[in-house]
Amino acid sequence: MEIKSFKFDDNKSNWHLEETRFERLNLFVGISAVGKTRILQALSLVRDVATDDDYRLDGTEWMIRFAHNEKEYEWILKSSLIKDESTQKTFETFKISRKARIVYEKLTDLSDDAVIFERNQDSLEWHDSEVIPKLKKTESIITIFPEEEVIVPIREAFNYMIFLRTGEYSSISFSDKLDIDNITMRDKKGKSLKKRKPLNFKEFKRISAKLPMPLKTFFLQKFHQKEFKHIKQEFTDIFPVVKELKINRIRKAGEYRLFLSIKEHGSNDWIHQNQLSSGMFSTFLHLIEIHLAPEGAVILIDEFENSLGINCMPSTADFINEYSANLQFIVTSHHPYIINEISWKSWKIVKRKGGRVRVINSTDIPELETTSTLEKYVRLINLPVYEDGIG
Repeated sequence: MEIKSFKFDDNKSNWHLEETRFERLNLFVGISAVGKTRILQALSLVRDVATDDDYRLDGTEWMIRFAHNEKEYEWILKSSLIKDESTQKTFETFKISRKARIVYEKLTDLSDDAVIFERNQDSLEWHDSEVIPKLKKTESIITIFPEEEVIVPIREAFNYMIFLRTGEYSSISFSDKLDIDNITMRDKKGKSLKKRKPLNFKEFKRISAKLPMPLKTFFLQKFHQKEFKHIKQEFTDIFPVVKELKINRIRKAGEYRLFLSIKEHGSNDWIHQNQLSSGMFSTFLHLIEIHLAPEGAVILIDEFENSLGINCMPSTADFINEYSANLQFIVTSHHPYIINEISWKSWKIVKRKGGRVRVINSTDIPELETTSTLEKYVRLINLPVYEDGIG
């Protein structure tokens, strides 16, 4: 998947993102509170609507253009406002008791100039034939008909959108009825992969895309030891004090738990995930999620520098630059080191006036074109468009 452009409106809180164009590598910069994080949250909501039914819409609408499997699509959705339900003013948590109705939705195959479906409150047009089925008005057509041939690639595309949130990657627990040693992955039809030849690494990345990080890494060290050793080498290059790491497991209180453990040089004791520094754990998270992302995935990282020490930043920034040939990155940052390490042509300056957010490409600013590489960051933060980010 590659996001081409995105427009988003949260009419409940009067927050509006103007249509924004994306490249393979996108670094959103700007002063605090202009809306960088909220852009990533909006993209995450769109992903959830396409892949799940656990979300809340309330006066939300968007237009997103994206490419997947050599085709380009446009998806438009508009939802109704829920009256007198909540005082929540942002779309971040959507803690309301009722779901909003989807009042309009359209998916177009731009490559063939063909409408896949279009619906309003009363009817659905599906492949040029109008039908009026009894549809769930609070759910997208994409999740209502997930097995339809034309919908399968759309679901796959949004399953390839990965939002890296360090705080959500805790250890993972399993019932004691499961035999952890003999857990096997299942293919997309639900068949055990234990009954077939081993997965190649490309297929493994595709199937494991939505697994929790500890389980994904557990399967990696079980089925693809060569790739696991490669990640361990990357990690120990950044943290030379570490001599070994693994996804460990214990059985406690009737459950199995999986979690990251490391062993340092000069010690035979394992240091477990809850004892690791936030920088060490965040670095491992970035290495695993980026290395195991299927080709064509979109990686969202908010405030990339969070929890990363200065010793971690060079390698993880290099990692993003290296993998941006096959993955799309949408990243936010305030840190001068990160901003300098990412090509200035990938900078996207975010500014806000009231509830309207606009993103300006650095390549559209002549002042950045003419200055030297070393001076670009200083020139950036002194630009009026940057300094006056909130109007």
